[in-house]
Amino acid sequence: MYTGVGGGAYTGVGGGLYTGVGGGAYTGVGGGLYTGVGGGLYTGPDSNPHMAIHPPWPIFARELRKIGMIREAETIEYALRNIGWRS
Repeated sequence: MYTGVGGGAYTGVGGGLYTGVGGGAYTGVGGGLYTGVGGGLYTGPDSNPHMAIHPPWPIFARELRKIGMIREAETIEYALRNIGWRS
């Protein structure tokens, strides 16, 4: 969610939303949206995708509040604020 240099939401070189060579949104060889071997969307036998057991942190905190886990939600929200996240 970081929009600064190298962050997942950064659109510049090396960022998660960068569409150029090596970027997360790049569809060419090795890019995050590439469906071939080594790409982020590759689903073949050598694929090793990142899997999370929770939704993105801001959404996770909101869902925790809904089920009454207020302290846990506050802990996550506090941490997000400390890294500069603004909802």
